[in-house]
Amino acid sequence: MVKPAMSGQTPHVIQVMGSGQRGGFLIKLGNPDVFQPRLAEIYSFPYDRMQGKGVVKLIVEVAVTGQSCGIDIYAKSMQLSGAGIMSSTDVSLKIPSCGGENGFLVLKDLLIDLNIV
Repeated sequence: MVKPAMSGQTPHVIQVMGSGQRGGFLIKLGNPDVFQPRLAEIYSFPYDRMQGKGVVKLIVEVAVTGQSCGIDIYAKSMQLSGAGIMSSTDVSLKIPSCGGENGFLVLKDLLIDLNIV
């Protein structure tokens, strides 16, 4: 799966349950077809594939579709630091009503970027 680029950025390649040649891995867990589903998306970045130093920018996007318009979302973001410390943030938001247009809400600064040294 190729994640679309935002504002002129280079696309970030993500493969579900795969071994990507570039980028990280996204694993989706849960059944979205049940009433009030409990879903998880786990992203991991293979730092050993990074060539040299750099920053991995982490951005969370929420899809706005005909199925998600006007609903409330309650979530928890969890991130493991390089030092092995787990941090979590509770997230609640209302997806705006939409007039048939799809798009994305960008949740800036929800996660801490990864510094590869």
